[in-house]
Amino acid sequence: MSDLIEIPHISLMARVGLTQAERTRPQPISVGIRIELEIGRGLRDDLDQTFDYSVLDRVIPEALTPAPKLLETIAERIIVGLVRVGDCSRVKWIEVAVTKCQPPLTLVTDGVKVTLVTEVTDGEIAPAS
Repeated sequence: MSDLIEIPHISLMARVGLTQAERTRPQPISVGIRIELEIGRGLRDDLDQTFDYSVLDRVIPEALTPAPKLLETIAERIIVGLVRVGDCSRVKWIEVAVTKCQPPLTLVTDGVKVTLVTEVTDGEIAPAS
């Protein structure tokens, strides 16, 4: 049986976009993260039996520099950063959704969201199949 840690909404200002004009000014984005893992039972408040999501305070700012063109780049950088910095030995997969809240599109008024899901094996990103 698997367990889930979910951080549904992290609000940020980021420089992201295809055009240089989009990347010159910060714009609102939202990041959501889900991590499937095996959380040890009988925890006794032991952080080693789960995933320390406080690493997000380091990983997310690093994922935004240099300013990316694509939301996909932000999501991938966050996933790679979580695996690099965090103890992912109990993690099965990581899902990161990045939403550009106010895209420069006429018909899209409620944001654009990209979601990446990456399998983790033995604490490392699993090879693509």
